[in-house]
Amino acid sequence: MKFFYIEKQTKRFSLFFYILLAGFSSVDSTPKIDLKQILEKIKQNSRDTISAFKGIDYKRNLVITETDPKTEDQILVSKILTRRVEYYYERPVVVVLSYEKNGIRLPPKEYEPEKSSPVYPIFDNQSDDHYSFQINGPILFQNKQSYVVEITPLQLSSRHFKGKIYYDKNTLHPFYIEGTTSKWKFGVKDMYFNVFMEMTKEKVPFVKSGDVFIKTYVPLLSSEKDIQIHIDTIEAVPIQK
Repeated sequence: MKFFYIEKQTKRFSLFFYILLAGFSSVDSTPKIDLKQILEKIKQNSRDTISAFKGIDYKRNLVITETDPKTEDQILVSKILTRRVEYYYERPVVVVLSYEKNGIRLPPKEYEPEKSSPVYPIFDNQSDDHYSFQINGPILFQNKQSYVVEITPLQLSSRHFKGKIYYDKNTLHPFYIEGTTSKWKFGVKDMYFNVFMEMTKEKVPFVKSGDVFIKTYVPLLSSEKDIQIHIDTIEAVPIQK
């Protein structure tokens, strides 16, 4: 099977990160936290972002490493620099700026970027049709007092997120996402990701860095492979409506 097939099946999971926006009870001496109210504030922050912006213009480095799970030997390492405009509701627009495979520079046109439809936003006016939510906190996570929102998809598809989003207790800005999608593409046996979020100067959350871990296998066509995709954002500019 051509290498770009495996890339296409795996890269979609690295590039559909929109900006999905989010109890331990307090001691008796402090007021009780209304987690429903916290969740509503998180939802409204996301709605405000989506109403003002239509997506994010990213410049990113990707490193895709394929490994044989039996021998743990590296099969292939690809390095790609992309300019990728990710929209909240539309397919992305992608330009490959440079492409390197196993240390050899190749024409950018030889790398086929993924351009599938994005996952459904976690918190917009239609999110209740796609997801259910449970919020807990505050908890200490990665040395931050945080709220964690667990998202459960209501349908099975590659466009439905399943996992957790962690929010800073004081700002309610998302800073970490871990999860998968509710359904995987043909040839994918396992997939999960974790990404770190930051905020632009416009207070729009974006994926700063992260990793996607995928196990692929296509009987008779492709042997089992472990694939890690590392994402590193160089620039992220929100696109106003």
